[in-house]
Amino acid sequence: MTILETALAYASYGLHVFPCESRSKKPLGSLVPHGHNDATTDPETITRWLTARPDANLGVATGPSRLVVIDVDGPEGEETLEFLADHLGLLLPTTRASLTGRSNGGRHFWFWAPPNTKIKSRAAALGPGVDIRAEGGFVIAPPSIHATGTQYKWEGAQGTHFAPLPGWIIESQTKPSRSTPRDPGYEPLLFTEGDGSNSPWGAAALQGECETMRSAPEGTRNDTLNRAAFRIGQIIASGHLDPEEATYAIRDAGMAAGLPEIEVRSVLGRALANGASNPRAPSETIIPANWRSR
Repeated sequence: MTILETALAYASYGLHVFPCESRSKKPLGSLVPHGHNDATTDPETITRWLTARPDANLGVATGPSRLVVIDVDGPEGEETLEFLADHLGLLLPTTRASLTGRSNGGRHFWFWAPPNTKIKSRAAALGPGVDIRAEGGFVIAPPSIHATGTQYKWEGAQGTHFAPLPGWIIESQTKPSRSTPRDPGYEPLLFTEGDGSNSPWGAAALQGECETMRSAPEGTRNDTLNRAAFRIGQIIASGHLDPEEATYAIRDAGMAAGLPEIEVRSVLGRALANGASNPRAPSETIIPANWRSR
């Protein structure tokens, strides 16, 4: 199929498309002066654009298309997905995916957003190397050509459809839910040297973070969990804590403080992965000065 035929097919599915410069992500200013905000499903407009520039790359505006695309940037992003799956049970369901053509690899996972759900485009939204393209953003779609000369391609079986966006991503990217009551019967998990790969320093740090989380006042619990999980992720990455035990401990502390489980799991998905990308030894600073929890 030509780029025009492909664009018309996408538009028939409700995807808002627009032309970009050849081998580029830059919108074609001579045809779409407002960039991705000029994206459309109108066949006449699309035909006019791509008849004039058959060499154009094809952009899809994610917001008006009701799409959320998870942008996984090479090995770093794949490691984040593996961390989320292995330690938190947070999985991406089977959906249509495309290969981006980047020299270090890269994939786009395409999902339908539920009605009346506003999710903004964010860099590192799910952890290092995993961005979200949604409201206010766009992606380059197959069969465009990357700057490296490699073609964007759909991955896997041709009949695979876009899946609904999983609930844990919705929860992690929207306003935190209202707190449930604190659990008065919570008993903290105690870890010592010899439990998994915990060092004395790691075990003590984990215990302190869990206690801080459990006693966090209402209205501060989500932010406290972000920061505690970031710090724990740092310690896990430095080899001073067993990843599974530490994840269970901070998860249980967050739920004991009164946060719903889905909110806890969603926050941990981002914060632990971000912390793990900044390992910390006992003598090092706790949080980089430029880090922000939200």
